[in-house]
Amino acid sequence: MKKVLSVLMLFVLILSLAGCFSTPKETAQIPSQETSAQSTIESSAEPDLPEIVVYDENGITITALRLETSFLGIDLIFRIENNTNVPITVQMRNSSINGYMIDSIMSCDVAVGKKALDDATFMTSYLEGIDVYTINDIEDVEFYLTILDSNTFRTICETDIIKLQLA
Repeated sequence: MKKVLSVLMLFVLILSLAGCFSTPKETAQIPSQETSAQSTIESSAEPDLPEIVVYDENGITITALRLETSFLGIDLIFRIENNTNVPITVQMRNSSINGYMIDSIMSCDVAVGKKALDDATFMTSYLEGIDVYTINDIEDVEFYLTILDSNTFRTICETDIIKLQLA
């Protein structure tokens, strides 16, 4: 009885895995009655952001490189250089876009003597709430950076407010 049950369970498992790897079938798409250009963050021509060094002290250099549209929202891309003798973690705090406080996602670890590219993500759901639908809708971004020792989580530095004017 145990062997039969084991074989039956194995058969069910194989069938369920086969469903995961099958090719998707075509499905009919029902056109929406209302199409809104503002329903998601659009990938329009992204304006050039000149490279701006936002922090350069004590062997740590942080440069804002560009804005990009991602599947989560809009990303502010940074290059972080760690020329100190401790590994660091850089986090964004208290960010605002166009004068509205908005949550951002950024926590970047950088080893001793290394560089990293990372982004601060502003989520689509938050941006739509403040009428930002494309990168071109962003006039200014303000934030603070907190730099931590990755080993001890001791705060190395909290920057003054950083303001990026885009319009």
